[in-house]
Amino acid sequence: MIMKRILRLSALVLVVLLALSRGGSGSRVVQAQGPTIRFPLNGNPPPLDMLDTWYNQNATVIFNQIFENMFRYAPDGTIQPAGALSYAITGGGTIYTIQLRPDARWSDGALVVARHFIDGILRLGGSELAQEYFPIVGFEQWSAGTLDPEDVGIVALDDYTIGITLEEPAIHFIDVLASEWIRYPVRLVDPSDPLGPILGPEISNGPYQLIEWVPDDYITLVKNPYYWDSGNVEFEDVYLPIIPDLYNQFDAYQSDLLDASGIPGPEFSIVLGDPLLSAELHSLPRPGVYYIGLNTTLAPTDDLDFRMALATSIDRRDMLDNYLNTPWRAEATGVIPPEMPAHQGSEAGFTYDPAAALVHLSNYTLDPSSVTVELWYNTNNFIAKF
Repeated sequence: MIMKRILRLSALVLVVLLALSRGGSGSRVVQAQGPTIRFPLNGNPPPLDMLDTWYNQNATVIFNQIFENMFRYAPDGTIQPAGALSYAITGGGTIYTIQLRPDARWSDGALVVARHFIDGILRLGGSELAQEYFPIVGFEQWSAGTLDPEDVGIVALDDYTIGITLEEPAIHFIDVLASEWIRYPVRLVDPSDPLGPILGPEISNGPYQLIEWVPDDYITLVKNPYYWDSGNVEFEDVYLPIIPDLYNQFDAYQSDLLDASGIPGPEFSIVLGDPLLSAELHSLPRPGVYYIGLNTTLAPTDDLDFRMALATSIDRRDMLDNYLNTPWRAEATGVIPPEMPAHQGSEAGFTYDPAAALVHLSNYTLDPSSVTVELWYNTNNFIAKF
């Protein structure tokens, strides 16, 4: 992604996928006026209900600005309070007590209370996201329709305190509460029906609120005056033109009609070779590891020395810099990405070491020239380049 400046929309992070395919686009780019950030979407979002759109990247961009969960991830991967003030874990790791912000409000001025977060969690029962909350006492049974919601181990101790009881200790559970896909409070049309319709998305509790959506054209968000930290929300408006074609995005960016853009695959080398564009290039942390799996039950990859020779003969840095033209990416030797806590660096796995590769290859009993390696890879997105 390239950006004309490092921007802080709110304490949340916007992430956009960079697609390689070039498709047609009927969208128009409008020059926004005033204190507005112009950020493109690469497709028209589906209806904004997290039960149906949690997997959609464009919907996630919008959700991250108009809603706020109890917790969120900081840039360094740690968890920080958002709609909550604090939490305590007792009962040997099975009881979570969460204290909410008393000054949090919805965009219509109504108070955000514990019941809204609880209803947001219960509403996931029976959905694809339900299993994330199975550690909660009774949630799996509620999801299967064999338990009433009032018997699930999540309760409002008062308007600003939530109590959650787990079946057993789950060290990852606080990460579940901070997940960007399953994080939002809801206001039910009928409070007695946790699976029923909800208000919104025009009514939200995040730093922005949705005021206009022209399908296949643009979406406009404006600053939520009731947001508890509105003084630190820099921009008054967020203008989201829908531009599926990355070439159109890139052209609009270079014409100063956008403040950010994806980069079409063939244009990477141009961006990296341009002093201005390369200075404006920002790599957004999106931790993940691409790897090649080997079948260790078939020759020749059933041989340890052969696998060690492969592992130590790959110059990942050279591939990233000179073949893939992605010098901002980090070479990986382990499964934990650099942006995540507990990253081991070169302490895990095997780095590029041609001498070691030759030693391992000399211990291999078959003639290496007789070996043919067949690689299967993804062909429909950016992973294909690996």
